[in-house]
Amino acid sequence: MSTFIPQPVLGDVPAVKLPVLIGARVRVRPATVADAGDWFAIRAEAGPGQSPMPAVAEAEARLAEMVARPAGQPGWRQWMVEDPAGRPIGDLGLRWPSIGAPAEIGFEMLRRARGAGLGTEAVGLLCDWALGPAGFSLLAAVTQKVNASACALLDRSGFIRIEEGDLFEILEVAGSELLYARRRADA
Repeated sequence: MSTFIPQPVLGDVPAVKLPVLIGARVRVRPATVADAGDWFAIRAEAGPGQSPMPAVAEAEARLAEMVARPAGQPGWRQWMVEDPAGRPIGDLGLRWPSIGAPAEIGFEMLRRARGAGLGTEAVGLLCDWALGPAGFSLLAAVTQKVNASACALLDRSGFIRIEEGDLFEILEVAGSELLYARRRADA
């Protein structure tokens, strides 16, 4: 059985500027409201068990809310994943925790970008930043049981599957979902 201690209370996590992260084959940059159309297109290709966003207007509204929220305040922040030519190929999310909850990541890649390790590279960049300069000691990820690709990506990215414990209740993990977690190396 694996047990993780929840993330420190709000205020222990510093407010930081959202970075642009550069990898060998991907660039990960904070999303803006202007990315709503691309974000909608990425989410329209949601993986197994995921629900696509219903409209571009919803994507605009959600991105506007995220962009307006300062880093360090509870809630999701979004990044766009781009190929070397600057074309959007996916998105990453990082949820700043509320009191007693861990930080959480999410991701989606366009079909044309799947299977080449680009999602693994992008998730690795975000996790390295979140568990390093951003100051988080624990990241969680919840995915659908039927989404074997997401499960494999999390395994490759250093996450371990959690079978039971407090995180299930904190994150409200449903019976159709799996919970993964990754700790900072020195935590």
